[in-house]
Amino acid sequence: MLYVGQSIIVPLIYATIFAILLNRVVNFLHRYKLNRVLAIVITIILTMTFFGMLVFFIASQMSMFSEAFPELKEGKIQ
Repeated sequence: MLYVGQSIIVPLIYATIFAILLNRVVNFLHRYKLNRVLAIVITIILTMTFFGMLVFFIASQMSMFSEAFPELKEGKIQ
């Protein structure tokens, strides 16, 4: 039974944790006299920027690894 609902339950748990974490950031910004809607927009933009930079970093590392892989396979790079 749990295996069937796993594809629904796991994303909901991650979304709940993510929402709780982002709510803390919104509350922090709202506490410093920032409009709540503006605080939400800033939080979403910062989060998307963070994840975009993370994806860019991982992609660049994968690209560098794929370029160096033939040399690693031959044992030229230590």
